[in-house]
Amino acid sequence: STQSTWGQTIRSMSGFGFGLRALFLNRLAHNGAASNIFLRQRFVSQFSSLSSTPKLQTHVKAAAPATELVKKLLIPVDAKPSTTIELHDPSRPLTPSSNIFAVVEVNGAQYKVVKDDLVMAEKISDLDIGQSRKFDSVLLVGTQDYTAVGHPYVENASVTVSVEEQTRTEKVIVFKKKRRKGYKRQQGHRQSVTMLRVTDIQHSVPNKI
Repeated sequence: STQSTWGQTIRSMSGFGFGLRALFLNRLAHNGAASNIFLRQRFVSQFSSLSSTPKLQTHVKAAAPATELVKKLLIPVDAKPSTTIELHDPSRPLTPSSNIFAVVEVNGAQYKVVKDDLVMAEKISDLDIGQSRKFDSVLLVGTQDYTAVGHPYVENASVTVSVEEQTRTEKVIVFKKKRRKGYKRQQGHRQSVTMLRVTDIQHSVPNKI
């Protein structure tokens, strides 16, 4: 019964790839149940015969149908670069945009922010303390029951920040050593950063989608 059970297992794996069957046989070689020489020879012979048999499609499950949310996120290739996808649960009313958040791109990095947040970004050398700047590179805007996804950026959305401080981070020790070579190097590094205060997030949530 053990031989017939393992034989059926090998046959049932014919619908999967060569690598999976090889991995399964490798595991069997180290298994106590497959320590018998006769079983090993039978596994190898059945495995070699599977290469000529057609693959069984009954073991491949059909993909689940995509939901409406996923369909909206599947943007066609020929879509305009400034496409904005607006998502909303119809069962919930749209609320005002007072508690709005955004994902904004600053100097190549992305930050999820809300109003009055303090963000430590890479140094912006052309801004002084107290100056403001409006970033239009907003990737996503949302509230509790509304989301606008940009492709790549959300239209008519911006994040306004003000510079609070131009500083450097705490020192990080960089130590290198090669054993038995008499080589040691130690140095410190402090990254220059700009502290930004989010003063406003501008995006008008529509009354109806």
